[in-house]
Amino acid sequence: NPENYAENSSFGKRGQVWAAGWKMVQENPLKGVGAGAWNFASPLYLPDDLESEHVWYAHNEPLQIVAEYGLVGWLALLALAGLVMRSMATAVRPVVERKPSDAAFQEWVAALAVCSFFVTGLAGLPLHISATAFFFAVSMGYLLSANTGTALTWVPGTLSVWIWRSVALSSLAAVLLLSVQGLRADFYVQRARSYIAALAANPQLPPTEAARIRQAAVADLRKGIEIYPDHGFSTIDVSDQLAKQSDHATVLWLR
Repeated sequence: NPENYAENSSFGKRGQVWAAGWKMVQENPLKGVGAGAWNFASPLYLPDDLESEHVWYAHNEPLQIVAEYGLVGWLALLALAGLVMRSMATAVRPVVERKPSDAAFQEWVAALAVCSFFVTGLAGLPLHISATAFFFAVSMGYLLSANTGTALTWVPGTLSVWIWRSVALSSLAAVLLLSVQGLRADFYVQRARSYIAALAANPQLPPTEAARIRQAAVADLRKGIEIYPDHGFSTIDVSDQLAKQSDHATVLWLR
């Protein structure tokens, strides 16, 4: 049906968002626009007549990864593709040689699961949903554990072990750091929302007290957004509340 691909259709809007994503990639090929900065940067590349406030994320996981992370994103996708292809090639060998292997079947299932994430991620948001992201992590964990024993045959065994341990520990440290930073950013923004909601619920507060609370809220907002720029609808909610309270300077900064 041609109507499914019209500009004002869901697919049509996705097409405009994807075009904006490729503009981001072209203008920021090496460093990207920054981790988690898609929604923050996308209005600069989207058409003026598209309601950008209602277009959250790229609806294309590989494109968003490359746009945000630049060269690191490309390397991550290539590494993921190499891992999946190597796993499938290794797992098919027992089938060709007609040898029974439960591990080969499990490896194929995990590899196909990752492939399904890639296909779904071309027009959806599987990595932005906790349940599917957890399933993806489990599949990736199995593939990595199944391949670490033979992936570095070109280096001595002891060195290979230390390389994988270093990679694992570095990845774990990065995940912990990013998780803590994400929690801090969300804490500051949500506390600011509670301050602003308290102001809206108590219009009878003395002006000095209201100014103090609003100042604390704005300080928290700046801390949270400095850590992570995109807080989705929380930012819109805070902007609306501050506009009602005539704090137009902060609203303009948030926008």
